[in-house]
This record gives sequence, structure tokens and C-alpha cells, in this order.
Amino acid sequence: MPTMLEQLGSFSLVWLLLWVTLTLVFGCGYFLVRNTLMNMHPAHSSALILAYWTSPVLLSLLLSILLFYPQSGQLLISPHCHGDCGEHAPILRAGVLGWVGLSIMAILVISLTSKFLIMLLAGQRIGRQLDRLARRRNGFSELLVPERAVFTLGWWHPRIYISTGLIDHCSTEQLTVIIDHERAHRQRRDNLRLLLGSVFSLALPPGWRRIMQHDLQLMSEQACDFASAARHGRFTVADTLVHVGRLLKSADNTALTSGINGSDLALRVQALLTHSCRAPLTGWHLTGLIMIVTVSVLLVLNPLHHGIEWLVTVIQWQALHLHS
Repeated sequence: MPTMLEQLGSFSLVWLLLWVTLTLVFGCGYFLVRNTLMNMHPAHSSALILAYWTSPVLLSLLLSILLFYPQSGQLLISPHCHGDCGEHAPILRAGVLGWVGLSIMAILVISLTSKFLIMLLAGQRIGRQLDRLARRRNGFSELLVPERAVFTLGWWHPRIYISTGLIDHCSTEQLTVIIDHERAHRQRRDNLRLLLGSVFSLALPPGWRRIMQHDLQLMSEQACDFASAARHGRFTVADTLVHVGRLLKSADNTALTSGINGSDLALRVQALLTHSCRAPLTGWHLTGLIMIVTVSVLLVLNPLHHGIEWLVTVIQWQALHLHS
């Protein structure tokens, strides 16, 4: 009977191994599907990009649970015997390996949780500071500063901030377009999406992480452009984008804020002008995607179980060889 340390350590090592493997697989696969994602309706594309890059950690966790709770996957794993031929999981019997696996996974989980909490608290702190410089208006908070700025700040209940300096240089129609764009960010909770994307992408290589965050940010901005265009027309929104882009020559859009000036202004204007080519996904498309993922998880479980068992055997043999 394996000890609790052996079970937790083995689970942690297998989860970590699957996490790294799936990260590499999804990273390479992203460049095959990237153009397709970027040409979808941005409201769906942004959600799929976030789901795609959070899949390695979530799928690896799901697969690990199925592997270590044989009763949950025994119908999907071909019958075979080890010892007493009972239900079994791929357990590492070497105690030191259990500690190694448990320690590595604990460090990763603590790092991700700390990153999330630090950014969460930072956003709340900045919001309190900005409230001292702002006054409430209909639908947004006006920052009483001459600098030109517009952004949405906050995670759970985002607030829209527009500076006096920007308001003074925009017409009433342009200001309405800006507010509707930022309201779309607030309704979609894009800041929270970007925060989750930032946290879950920490395990990615720096180059992949920059691409993922750029694509997620761009699709989020385009989704809000489209939402504003539904009320004001795409040409009006495109004209406002260009106007605000000129006013805001340099903008710092971080995970804490999302602004109408955004990055890739030319791509956003082009997306508005080709609005009709970006059809949203239907319910059948989404159902098909869910079915593909579900079937893939079920099909991979049996070979994965045997592959992990083989790997555990190799690791234990190496550990015993080094110890002797």
C-alpha cells in the first residue's frame, strides 16, 4: 500500500510532466491555428485564445486525476496486472522522488497564486488612488488631470476612467463611442481575463508568452470595437480610434487597464472595415469543439497510463542505480 507521500509526490510529478508536455504541444500547435483564431469574430476568438493557453494546466490536472483515481477511468484503461492485479495508479516508490515532486509542484502553485494575488491587490490599490483624483459622471469617472488618458480599471467591478485632458479634445459623439467601448470591456471583464492569461502563461517560454498576451489583448480590443460599432457604426468607431490614437501618442496598456487606444491600431481599424468577414461561431461549432476535446481526453487516457507506468519504472530504476 503506497504511503501518502508516495501518492502526493507521484501525482505532483505526473501533473508537472504532463503540464510541461502539453505546454510544448500546445505552443507548437498554436502557430498552426493562430491565423484561424485571429480571423474569427473577436468576441469568440479572445475567449478561445484564453481557453487554449489555460488548457495545458487544466487538462494536465484532469488527466492526472483520472490516472490516480483508477475507478474514474478503469473503463477506459485496458486490463493488466501489477502485483495483486488490483486497481492501481502509477506510484513512485522512492521516497525522495515523492518529496521532489511535491516540492516542485508546491513552488509552482504558490508562485501562480502569489502572482494572482499581487496583481489583484495592486489593481485595488491603484483604484483607490485614482478615486482621489476623479469625480463621478454619468457612466464613468473623470480624472481631473490635463494628461490624455482613457482606461478601464478593476477586476470584479471595473470602473471607466477618462481624463479631462482627453474629454476636452473629443466631440460628444466621440466621447460616447469611447464610453461604449470601455463599457464593453467592463461587461466582458477583460481585465480579469488578461490577469488570468498573464498568470497561466507564466509557465510558457518568454517568446510564446508575449505572443499569447499580445493576441489576447488585440482580440479583446477588437471585440469591444465591434460592440461599440453595433451602436454607432463601424466607420464612426474607426474614425474615433484614429482620433484618439493621435491624441494618445504613447499608451501603456498593462494587465491592469484596457484602453481604446490599445495596440495595433491599424489592425483594429482594418478589422472594423472588414467587419462582415468576421462571423461569430455558432452553437454547433462550440459543441463540436467540446466534443473533440472530450473524445481526445478519453482516447489518450489508456496509452498515457501505460506510458506513465513505463516512465515511473525507468525513474525508479535510475534512482535505485544511483543510490547503490
